[in-house]
Amino acid sequence: MGISGPHGVRRAEIPPQRWAAPDGPPFVGRGEELQALDGAWQVATSGRARTVLVLGEAGAGKSRLVAEASARAAESGARVLVGCCLPDAPVAYEPFREPLTRLLSDPGGSVDAQERAAVRELLASSPDESSPRAVDSGAQGAFEAAVSLLQRVAAERSIVLILEDLHWATPSTLALLGWIVRRATDARLLVLATSPNARPDLSDELQAILTELRRMPGVSALELDGLTAPDIARLVVTEVGVDPAHAPELAEKLLSETGGNPFLLGEICRDPHLRERLRDSSGYPVHVPESVLGIFEARLRGFPDAQRRILEVAAVIGDRFPLSLLEAVTESDPQTMAALDRASDAGLLVALPDELAFAFPHALARQSVLGLTSPARLSAAHGRVADALEPRSGDTLPEVQRLAHHNLNCYGRSDRARHYLIRAARLADRSWAYEEAARHFRRAGELSDTADERHQLLLCAADCLQSSGDYGAARDVADHVVAESIDPGTRLAAATMAEREATLFGGDLRAVQLLLRVLVAHPVDLRDPLYLRALGALSQGLGQVVDSPDAFRLHDAALAAARRLGDSGTVGGILGDGLTLSLGRPGRAPDSLRAARELTVLARRSGDAEELGASGFYRCLLGMRAGTMDDVTAGVVDYRISHDIGGHLWFAYWPEVVEFDLRYMRGDFAGAEQVAGRLRDWALLRFGADTQGHYGVCMFQIRRETGRLAGARDLVTGQEPLTGCWAPALLALYTQLRMAGPARRVLDALVDESVLRANMRTEYMPIVLTYLVEAALFLGDHATLGQLRPLVAQHGGMNLVSDQFVALGGAADRYLGMIDSALGDADPIPSFDAAAEFGRSCGFTVDVALTLTARARHLSKLHGPGAPGVVEAVTAARAIAEPIGQTRVLRSLAELSPQRSSSRQAPDHGLTDRELEVLRLLVDGASNREIAHRLTISENTAANHVRSILIKTGCANRTQAAMWAVSRGSVPAP
Repeated sequence: MGISGPHGVRRAEIPPQRWAAPDGPPFVGRGEELQALDGAWQVATSGRARTVLVLGEAGAGKSRLVAEASARAAESGARVLVGCCLPDAPVAYEPFREPLTRLLSDPGGSVDAQERAAVRELLASSPDESSPRAVDSGAQGAFEAAVSLLQRVAAERSIVLILEDLHWATPSTLALLGWIVRRATDARLLVLATSPNARPDLSDELQAILTELRRMPGVSALELDGLTAPDIARLVVTEVGVDPAHAPELAEKLLSETGGNPFLLGEICRDPHLRERLRDSSGYPVHVPESVLGIFEARLRGFPDAQRRILEVAAVIGDRFPLSLLEAVTESDPQTMAALDRASDAGLLVALPDELAFAFPHALARQSVLGLTSPARLSAAHGRVADALEPRSGDTLPEVQRLAHHNLNCYGRSDRARHYLIRAARLADRSWAYEEAARHFRRAGELSDTADERHQLLLCAADCLQSSGDYGAARDVADHVVAESIDPGTRLAAATMAEREATLFGGDLRAVQLLLRVLVAHPVDLRDPLYLRALGALSQGLGQVVDSPDAFRLHDAALAAARRLGDSGTVGGILGDGLTLSLGRPGRAPDSLRAARELTVLARRSGDAEELGASGFYRCLLGMRAGTMDDVTAGVVDYRISHDIGGHLWFAYWPEVVEFDLRYMRGDFAGAEQVAGRLRDWALLRFGADTQGHYGVCMFQIRRETGRLAGARDLVTGQEPLTGCWAPALLALYTQLRMAGPARRVLDALVDESVLRANMRTEYMPIVLTYLVEAALFLGDHATLGQLRPLVAQHGGMNLVSDQFVALGGAADRYLGMIDSALGDADPIPSFDAAAEFGRSCGFTVDVALTLTARARHLSKLHGPGAPGVVEAVTAARAIAEPIGQTRVLRSLAELSPQRSSSRQAPDHGLTDRELEVLRLLVDGASNREIAHRLTISENTAANHVRSILIKTGCANRTQAAMWAVSRGSVPAP
């Protein structure tokens, strides 16, 4: 297999416009690849949906392979549906339009009316903006309808869904594909998607998306290389008639010149001159063109000019075109049919008789025609095509967008192009294709004659960018409008948007000041939703950036006015402002959680991607702090839906961080480490961002609990500067490595009153508090513990978690109990009991084990290690820690055992103090070199100490010695 193009398909079930069966080269090679697709089909027919990404360079035979595999599936009863992404003016959901439309039109299908309406709305097939929505849950409702449609039909008859040329897909198209892959897992469905796997067609964005798809369950990739020499030999024998004796040598030469590219080989075999030279072995070497494009251009140059002009119009129409449209554009020029016949004979066109249409067999064939056409002739052809299309077109998105495309590419038609661009933008926005809508609005704005219209269109674009999750681009557009516009309402809308986008990046004083100036210049009107939204945005900025005491009063007044108006959109926007305003203020957590739940209802109803993402963020964060895991689950769902609607990358990243937190806190350390690695790789690929900070914190947490930090000792000197790094993380590492001097230096810097005040409401402050408390406990710093206690107490009854979920410290009550135990000013047992119960209700077994250990340590200090309360707590903690490998807890528990207490008076088996030090390092997993470095002795001396320990304890190796030490409590916990 491997001759690219729509050859060899045998079933009428397959749409004829892309998969006709013209005469062409035979199907050769690709046996293993075809077997892989057959296997995926067999799995799909059992009710486990499969997706295969068929990747390869242009002409690698992707379409031919997929056509052959789908034909085999059709022979066994499959329903084969084909959709294509288009290179010119790509349309939202384009490759799904024909497949879904065919399913909707099937009279035998079991599709209910609401589902049918929702799918039509998704495809902009019911564009009446005055009509009510078919679904009230945004894109996710329409996406679900599309999935349900596929599932219903597949339950009756297995489906092969072919999606060609993903490199031309729009963001909304890829979002729908991802939704189908994730949600239709139990359908009898095989999705075959083709895409290039090399530049320039494979962009960074497409590479990232393909990588994300490949990580989904049920998705695999098939990368096509060139044909092998034996495959090429069979091709030239069967297709060209080359002497089999000379075929192997000729195949090797062709392989070296073509790289085995199937389409190039097929066109070489088709070319009459080259075929003759190939048959004549004495005439070799044949001067093979460098590319298929070169072959097509050489053929095209032989056409008469009149026929060339006909082909130019055909190429401008698109990769396929109805004969009636071409005749309308050319006004039935006598040369039309002659040009089509000649182009078909030359392999530049393929006739589709069932549709009275023609198609270019490959994008390269069409490109060869366009590449040889002058700009003036292309412009004229676009104008003629637009004139012919206008009376034939309806008001659906593909038709409107096609008219916009042709008018845009014709000189002197900016007014008509702007008209169709605006209409296309509104239809795309109604279909939840926000990025495409933004692109159309911006392009229309560039063609506007007046500043007011341009600014309004740019604000529409910014709003769509906001809905898509591209907040930075939305703010740039809004800033531009504020700077240019003189209209008060336009300036207020733009300044409000700019402030909201700035907040997402930590706030910006300039954005707050700008909004305040614009508001002061605007008439006061508490019945105007625009004015109320501006007040809400200002309250957010005043609280976050300026720390104004008036921020909450302003917010509450704006929210109350919005509720009186009954405007749910304005209420939702102001609720989001208030939730941002409340970050870093734990006392408002209960009210914030109620507001987040209300925002979820409003966002799901409106389908607004931005509000849904905000809903997901706050439900996750506040639910994790409050220990209401249902809120965490709901937040993750909203996050994922928001990503699917708007495509914002962070909305797919943060649910992974939440998954890390949950796995970590539930003691699945191996699973948490896998998620951490996935986070690092995924984020670097998608964002090009430095996420090693996040990854580092995640891995620190895992290694701290599993006793794997000893290796980090050689990586730090204790003299690391506090600039250029995150000082709290450095403090945590020093604390765990028991480096008292360095920990003292960093702790003093961080608990400086001005530093604490400046960082009180930063996103990481809750987790920083855990690092500060642990360091102060390690150093026995009672003064600092007293300073920190009221800060921790603000979070009482909640989990300490950073605003980005990157670190989850567990119950604040555990830290309060440890502080009170150290200070002796209050009974810590109620705090420990509250923390343990809270951890159990969350399912956070790691935190429960740490709390029980802290409780046992406190009681042991008061009553001795054998006291009843100590024994129960130790037993319960060990029962949790041992199965999950929570070494940090096990080592602490060993300190509390009666054996350990007696070992302080009489070292076990005659071990010296130095040998006990070495034994402690063995427990940490240190090598002889690491032991020598830590104890400032020679490596040979370290080896002698280890040998002596093994002899005295009777252990066979270092591992047994470490286990012996932990079980007997023979060394202090590190």
